[in-house]
Amino acid sequence: MTFDTSLAIGVDASIIGGMAIMDEPGLRERKKKHTRDELQRVANRLFRDRGYHDVTIDQIVAEANVSHRTFYRYFDSKEDLVLGDVEGMLEMLTECLEARPDDESVLESIRAATSELSSRLADDEEDSRLRARLIRCTPDLHQRSIERQPLLEAALVPFVARKLGLDPDEDLRPRVFAACAMAAAGVGIEKWAADPNPPAPTQYIDEALELLAAGFGPDFGAA
Repeated sequence: MTFDTSLAIGVDASIIGGMAIMDEPGLRERKKKHTRDELQRVANRLFRDRGYHDVTIDQIVAEANVSHRTFYRYFDSKEDLVLGDVEGMLEMLTECLEARPDDESVLESIRAATSELSSRLADDEEDSRLRARLIRCTPDLHQRSIERQPLLEAALVPFVARKLGLDPDEDLRPRVFAACAMAAAGVGIEKWAADPNPPAPTQYIDEALELLAAGFGPDFGAA
């Protein structure tokens, strides 16, 4: 009995080729992440060394050794290097909330979700503190951050309403609580960014949300 080696070689080649094709998107995504991370790293260093207003996109792309076209593939503006990808943040926040157990109080779910979101976003703690300080101290960045706040609040409303068993179109409490929770988390982040010897950012976020819980009462949103 003879064995067709050409068939075997063909099968092996097709398998290997298929593996290469399957792996290619993963490789592309890693390269894209590397480029984005490098642009962010260079921008953070320049912002730290020269100040936000004294850094231009021209300088960032030159330092990162990429084209302007490449820069705008990842960021719409210089401001986005500080403020981050709001759509990505909304997706992550929703994922973090949906992963919480059903028997958890609404406040504990939000506390855990915001902590998880902070840990996902904070690849480098010092860079995260830098960006938080820039937002707090740079009027145009602070204004844009405020303009984005309703988007984050809106992502919380359906979750809060479902946990409380309320209709957000008929009852103000889900919207009020969502707005207060995001404001409290923001205050915690600002406190963390301003502290010269900060603990983990989640500590200040937790403290701010605990104050919020005290204001709403111990039974609010209990499972």
